[in-house]
Amino acid sequence: MVNDTTARSVAGLFWGRTEELPLYTRVGALVFVAVAIVAMSFCQLGFWPVGEVNDDPVYLILLLAPVAMGAIAFGPVTGVLLGLFGGLVAFAHAAILPLDFLEGYYFGTPLNTVGLFTFVALAAGVLFGLALRRDPQGGRRVALIIAVSVVVSFLASALSLVNMVMLVGGFDLFTLAHWYLAVSFETSALQALLDAVLIAVLCLAADRFVRAMKDRGSDRALYSVFRNFLVLVSAIVFMLVSAVIFSSTTIQEVEFAIEDMDEELSYLQDQLDLQPDINAELLIGGYDKDTEGAAFVMNEHGVILVSNDAAKFKVGTSLLAAIDEGDYLGDEAAVEALLEYYSSGRDPVLFIPDTDEDLTANMDLAFLGIRKLKDGYVGLHRTADTVFANRFGTMASTTVSALLLIVAIAALASVLVRRLIVRRIDEANRSLAKITAGNLGERVPEQSTREFASLADGINTTVGALSDMIDEVARRNEQDLATAKTIQESSLPTEFPAFPDIDKLDIYASMKTAKEVGGDFYDFFPIENTTRIGFVMADVSGKGIPAALFMMAARSQLRNFMEAGLPVNEAVDAANHQLCIGNDAGMFVTCWVGEIDYETGELAFVNGGHNPPVLLHGGAWSWMKEVSGMPLGLFDGIPYDLHKLQMAPGDVIYTYTDGVTEAMSATQELYGEERLQAVLDRSKDMNPRSIGVAVRRSLTDYTHDAEQSDDITMLILKYGVPPESEAVMVLPADGSQLVHVRNFINAELDRRKAPRHVYYEMDVFAETLFVNACRHAYPGATPDAPGFVRIGFEYLPSLSALKVTIADDGVPYDPLSEIDLVAPEGIGEAPGDDEGAPAGLDIVNGAVYERVDGSNVVSFTKSW
Repeated sequence: MVNDTTARSVAGLFWGRTEELPLYTRVGALVFVAVAIVAMSFCQLGFWPVGEVNDDPVYLILLLAPVAMGAIAFGPVTGVLLGLFGGLVAFAHAAILPLDFLEGYYFGTPLNTVGLFTFVALAAGVLFGLALRRDPQGGRRVALIIAVSVVVSFLASALSLVNMVMLVGGFDLFTLAHWYLAVSFETSALQALLDAVLIAVLCLAADRFVRAMKDRGSDRALYSVFRNFLVLVSAIVFMLVSAVIFSSTTIQEVEFAIEDMDEELSYLQDQLDLQPDINAELLIGGYDKDTEGAAFVMNEHGVILVSNDAAKFKVGTSLLAAIDEGDYLGDEAAVEALLEYYSSGRDPVLFIPDTDEDLTANMDLAFLGIRKLKDGYVGLHRTADTVFANRFGTMASTTVSALLLIVAIAALASVLVRRLIVRRIDEANRSLAKITAGNLGERVPEQSTREFASLADGINTTVGALSDMIDEVARRNEQDLATAKTIQESSLPTEFPAFPDIDKLDIYASMKTAKEVGGDFYDFFPIENTTRIGFVMADVSGKGIPAALFMMAARSQLRNFMEAGLPVNEAVDAANHQLCIGNDAGMFVTCWVGEIDYETGELAFVNGGHNPPVLLHGGAWSWMKEVSGMPLGLFDGIPYDLHKLQMAPGDVIYTYTDGVTEAMSATQELYGEERLQAVLDRSKDMNPRSIGVAVRRSLTDYTHDAEQSDDITMLILKYGVPPESEAVMVLPADGSQLVHVRNFINAELDRRKAPRHVYYEMDVFAETLFVNACRHAYPGATPDAPGFVRIGFEYLPSLSALKVTIADDGVPYDPLSEIDLVAPEGIGEAPGDDEGAPAGLDIVNGAVYERVDGSNVVSFTKSW
């Protein structure tokens, strides 16, 4: 832990504000700054003359800008390292390829390069750190960066001026320094101001770059990262190439000038020594001073005798005066010694400060070569403008060519990366997006390269294995849910008539879950040794397995306490107590619990936060809105109020869960209580099963293909009538009613737990007969008078068989004579049971047609 903390601290000191950026970004930015320092120096932009003030040259120390930019981005530690590096580069350039005399003289000492840039970088890093330590924003941040840039620039110029003065001779010799190096307070102030502008611009750009990269965080597309990195690398390469081109061009032209001047001097020396009678004026006059330089002949004292540049090298004047060294040499011996040194041949060409036409010194370098003659000296002088006359054109053409080549390579690399890498990654990501969205049938397209082909194969193999695993898990879950559904359904009473020996009560209940298992439940049971029947309608919060488990617990508690003989309200209170114990999940159950004495018609009931049932009494339906207390499982110890009601023969109680009234249409509208009551109003004279069928039929018509959002459960009790022995549903002779035929028969098959292939076979046979009735029984039917078809079945003692009757009051015809067993539209494929689906009339165990009392009646039986 200590080592990690120390490493992070060291990294923070080195990288400064860029520590949070990716490593490649930090390294790239650091390399960019370092290369910019090198490129500016060796392209002779690090110390650059921009003009004059009162005949004194104004220089910009442009190297200060990248050094300060590194200091604001990386902090004082790395800033000092960059300053040290910049000083070494400036010193190396001044020693190898000085721009002019001032650079060679001033930057040729380590103090004025390494010392200056290191100190300035340290000051910039500290000042920027103090200014930005509280992370100011907006205009205040910009103002602080500009202020620090101005301070750093003026500090650098002041230190540079002091170093120049001390280099010449100290503060007392400022006049000498001004005369010798052409520096002044005015030029230093102007230099500081111009440098401050450039430093501020680059530091603002560096600050903006760091902040933008931090804000972007990890949200960077591969192609944008590569493109930015490619631009950075291209810029670095271009700067290096430019520095190499400029330096090599300069070195080549200097070497060419030295070699050429040496050859010319040797030629002049030979001509003047070997041919005493040669016309020196004609020989010297043959040289073009603008392209070949100034040629001249001197006597042994350095007095010019012949010259092709009458303005600068005047005949009769001293050479040393022309090159601005005459004031230092007072006696003739010193002049001859200096000329002897110049012409010694140790250096073919010397670099000296150039002079203007009025013999005042400036900062340009000049190339001077002198050769000894028998009776004097011959010399050749070329200015920097003459030597480097072709440098700009050569450098410009070469640099532009290099730039175009770099841009072309970068563009080609960008296109190739986009086509060969990014596009394939995007294709893989699009496929992965579909896969993560649940489409496990999606596959990554085949790839042409080995690496991407391996990646695609790996993803496709993984997805295939995942799909197989999910299918296997789904199959297991389906089996588990099917088992859970079977257990749940088997726990609910499904035999009807429920109490065949009681001739004063008929009861019917059904449940259709929204999932494989649900949280709704109903129950009915006799209270032993009494004439009372208990019944329950309940709805557990939530769906799926948790709700089903809580449902089983609630059903068991209510049934146990009621069968024990407790009054209804006490039984509900006791069940609530048990359900509150250990109910950490916070589940609850709403319930309507009743107990009816079928001999007297007395009804006692409790409503624990459930939907109000509907009571048919006196020929009219009304809502039973009495409430006894809270849902079960929420609060323990709160008593439940008991309500009582005296029922008359023919009275009906319709109980349900909210899955009925809150069923959704395709337009997301609720079924509602008004539609329910309208259906019940039309079903006053029906038995409980027919009422339930009518409500389910209405719900099916209303919801159409909308997904069932909640369990649909209902229990209907009719007092004072014997239990029904036959169920009948009457439908219009319209093919659109096929869904109701299927639902009516399937509900009974569900109760009898028939195999799945029986559903298909019964659907095919029953719906074929229904379609034939629609087509043939009522030839004169209209939409307003379609005729009607009756669907019915009997309650057989055996639960492994079902007898269905389909009848109509239409014209005589035999529905079985030309029966077409092609499955009507909307019937699914037969399930893959071992038994399969028989063909023709063999699809059922027996079918009989009769014409009875003006009706076509077909009865068929299916057993399993």
